[in-house]
Amino acid sequence: MPVPPIAQAAPTTLLWLPVAAEAGGFAGMQSGVPAHTDSMAVRLHHIVVDAHDLPELARFWTQALGWKVLSEREREIVIGTDENAPVRMCFMPVTEAKRH
Repeated sequence: MPVPPIAQAAPTTLLWLPVAAEAGGFAGMQSGVPAHTDSMAVRLHHIVVDAHDLPELARFWTQALGWKVLSEREREIVIGTDENAPVRMCFMPVTEAKRH
């Protein structure tokens, strides 16, 4: 599937947090969970995306995913399926240019 032009042009940084226990663990580890997180539940709460144009990027992703805007502030827009969504996308402003 071709990538829409807005997704190609938009500078973004994704913050990835592993969902170890729910996803079946990490390969190659006896307990399936890294030792330093063995006794903790690890859950993905937000995917944080740095953007130069918050409203434009949030609008693109709400349309692409069929989600809606849950919270809109001057320096943050959060989207998700609904208020009780287990995972949301949070768009935050960035002023520096994208590094390659």
